[in-house]
Amino acid sequence: MASAMSRRASPRVAASVVAEYQQAGETKGTCRVVELAAGGCVLGGTVLQPNGSPVSVSMRFDPDRPEARVQGSVVRVKEGAATALEFVSASPEAREMIIDYVKHQLAENA
Repeated sequence: MASAMSRRASPRVAASVVAEYQQAGETKGTCRVVELAAGGCVLGGTVLQPNGSPVSVSMRFDPDRPEARVQGSVVRVKEGAATALEFVSASPEAREMIIDYVKHQLAENA
């Protein structure tokens, strides 16, 4: 059986990026992205439910660049600790900012 790591389409890195999120309805707030990959992220300290629910996320990697805005879907919740999202849509610019951040983190940790 393939491990979760071997099934990933892109590398995942530890992160500390401030983000704003909004889930359908009134659930919105500020949190930290604690893990990031081209295909998704983990919002630390934030519990959103139910699985499959859409979530909008805005991340700012650099104060001199615009926010990276993505649409995600809840894929996993660790009660009281974190919510994992799969990105379902992002502009080419947002995707590029995310990939650049991941590459930079990988290079720093190499």
